[in-house]
Amino acid sequence: MLIHDRDGLTVEPKSCDHVFEARYCIKATGINDGGFGTRRYCSSVDLGNYCDTISQIGDQRKYRSCKYTCSTDGCNSSVKTTGNIALTAVLSAIIWFQLH
Repeated sequence: MLIHDRDGLTVEPKSCDHVFEARYCIKATGINDGGFGTRRYCSSVDLGNYCDTISQIGDQRKYRSCKYTCSTDGCNSSVKTTGNIALTAVLSAIIWFQLH
């Protein structure tokens, strides 16, 4: 059973029956589908656990990208966090101005 969050908002178990001989749940963090975030999916191959520093073509910034593999039902879950939107916006703006 995979923990799935395609829309980035909900995290719920999904069947891995659509993947031939699926035995592993993968959680990939970094740049996925053109955006920054986390992607969860099923695999028949153990991809291991590792992180890399990557860059996009035409972008001088470096990004940290990680893959985590596990093999029990629902093992790639997420803890839902709620925070203060105003505080997050202010801190993001401060960090952005510090970097640029």
